[in-house]
Parts: sequence; structure tokens; C-alpha cells
Amino acid sequence: MISSQAQNALETMFLYAAKSTLALSQDDVISITPLPGTQALDFPERQVLILTISSFTFRLLMIFHIDDDSVTRGYFQQEKSEQSFIDAFGEIANLFCGAMNRELLKTFSHLGMSTPYVLGRSCMAFIQELKPGFLASYRIDIRDDVHLHATLCLCEDEDITTIHVDTHSSEDTGELELF
Repeated sequence: MISSQAQNALETMFLYAAKSTLALSQDDVISITPLPGTQALDFPERQVLILTISSFTFRLLMIFHIDDDSVTRGYFQQEKSEQSFIDAFGEIANLFCGAMNRELLKTFSHLGMSTPYVLGRSCMAFIQELKPGFLASYRIDIRDDVHLHATLCLCEDEDITTIHVDTHSSEDTGELELF
């Protein structure tokens, strides 16, 4: 069981991570709309890029529904033409996952993050096989031309009643420091 407080905290973390990592410029307006329902939705994008944060008590899948169309590719690749769209978006998704991980570390210790992996959209038909305790979907619009969807899927092994969230703290952001 995942309490409503924990679900709200996850959504707050998601919104914060998305707004702080997916818009590549401070001038880019990002709009994130929670979609109704608690079932996995069939989005039009052909691929899903998945990242996982795991602990001893849960698995959180952050699923981005993406297409390699010219507008989305141009936005996330920027001047990195030697890099594939999946690699460029995967880097952004890693930043997103890191932001979620930092917030979750305030409540849970011993978290592990996966590297991004890409699957076909048909895999989403099997998401209920994971028996998620929390499933939420979002539409993400950046500027007026970049559109994608995201799904959060939390599978718990124990009850999760509280998740601490403070997206306004000025703690370390997790950058690497070289000596």
C-alpha cells in the first residue's frame, strides 16, 4: 500500500525533476499535465526509455514515451549531431533520474539507479504484470513544439506511508568534483 501522502510526494518530485531537467533553456516554457486514471495509457510514441530507482522496499520506474521525430531530436540533441537521439535524451533522462534519486534519499537509504534502456511501446501492455501500487501518467509540452509523455510506476514490497520531499533546499546537487 502506498499512502496518498507518499503518492503526492512522488508527484511533487516528478514535477520538480521534470521542470529542472527537461527544459534545456531557462526561457523554454514547460507544461506538465497529469492525465486521469491509474492505468497505463497507450500513447502514440513508438518507444519507451526507462530508468529505474530501486531500494530494499520498492522499485520506481520512470518511463518516457518518445519518438525520434525531427522536432524532438532537434531539441534534445542541440548541437550534438554526432550523438544519437537516444543517447542525447538518455543523458537528460539520467539528470531527471538523479534529481528524483536525491529527493528519495531523504527518506530511503541504499538506492540504486539503472542506466536508461529503450523498449518498444508494446511492452507497456504488460506494465500491470509488475503489480504497481502507484501508476501515474503525464503529458509534457516544452515550448509549443516538443511533446512527449511520461509514466511513473512504483512497485512496493512493503507499505510506503511517508516520503519526505523538499525541492527548495539548497543542498549539494550531486555534481562530480574533480581533485
